[in-house]
Amino acid sequence: MLNLIKKEFLVQRKYSLIFFGYSIFMLIVLSLSPGGAVESVYAVAGVTIIYMFVQYSCAIEDKNNSEKILNSLPVSRNKIVFSKFISVILFSVFITVIIGLLGELFTKLSFLYIKKISIEEIISILTTAWILASVYLPIYFKFGDIKAKLFNIIIFFVFFSGSLLFNSIIKIFFQNSFTMPIIDSLSNQGPIIIGGIILLIAIIIVTLSAAISTKVYYNREFN
Repeated sequence: MLNLIKKEFLVQRKYSLIFFGYSIFMLIVLSLSPGGAVESVYAVAGVTIIYMFVQYSCAIEDKNNSEKILNSLPVSRNKIVFSKFISVILFSVFITVIIGLLGELFTKLSFLYIKKISIEEIISILTTAWILASVYLPIYFKFGDIKAKLFNIIIFFVFFSGSLLFNSIIKIFFQNSFTMPIIDSLSNQGPIIIGGIILLIAIIIVTLSAAISTKVYYNREFN
């Protein structure tokens, strides 16, 4: 499996400068004014780049018929699926560190309104990217890259418009008399504990997505 994970990064090494350059571009553009954009600069930059990694990875494999080659080798489909998910997790952590360091440097520039990355923003990047990947990858493993791209617009629309509904649900949850003691208890634990719980939920979602992807991939036929 280690070689499969390495493969995910090696096939995209020529795009590394694009990822790095895009990180700088988005951080600068979204930090030029003190408006609402700067509040979500890390989340927008991080999630976008991680999702680009997922898209490029799937597109490259489809273009090179890598899946047909891999399935002709003594490599289990289980390992193929899990190596994709693990590579997304590793890349998301790497990109979060990179944009955090870039943000640290950009705080020295007086014409930018960016601030240092916070724990909440780190959690936001990782959980959002992992959930998006968890939605997209089962579709990719079921239908392939070309058909999966058709779902991209739907995924983004549902995910981002659904976030408004999610916020309403969260407000109701926080104001509910039954859940108030739980919220109060969690709030006393500090951001690290709360962030850990959120990340754990995201990891559970990723694990379920990987299991679903494995099941549909086992039943997929390659012509």
